[in-house]
Amino acid sequence: MSKASIKITSIPGTTATVSRSERIAALFSKINQGQYDTEGSLMTLMKNAETKGEDKILKAVQQRLRKVFPKLYRRYVGPITLRDPLGSKSCYCTKPISLHSIAHDILSMSIPTEALQCDLCWDEDISVAWGIYGPFGAKMIDKRTWTAICHERGDVKYATH
Repeated sequence: MSKASIKITSIPGTTATVSRSERIAALFSKINQGQYDTEGSLMTLMKNAETKGEDKILKAVQQRLRKVFPKLYRRYVGPITLRDPLGSKSCYCTKPISLHSIAHDILSMSIPTEALQCDLCWDEDISVAWGIYGPFGAKMIDKRTWTAICHERGDVKYATH
């Protein structure tokens, strides 16, 4: 018996072997049917799919998150709709990322200049990330870092060089 198959004995005296691909297909169908529609189980499935490199399962979980928990989808995957699908800008409108990634950009002070200049990015991405990960939310971003980001935005958007 190979490592990828599991022996199942449901009735005494009989055995059935289920391959890994069959288990993945069964999990995929259960996700799409909504059998894992709780916040905890979807987040656990997403984390496990990312660590094991299961792209098909990851996409299925992300689609369920999008349908059942849109706020979690926005926080960990990305925006529900694209604001600039033609790509006329070079900011978060064109290259959408999750609020969690934006919070890491804020912490590392690496927000793109175009995103600091764009009012939509500021209103719908950067400020929302501050609200979720700031001192009144998850407490990841401190006020000093936020103040520095605000000063940088002011310099980039309003100061003439």
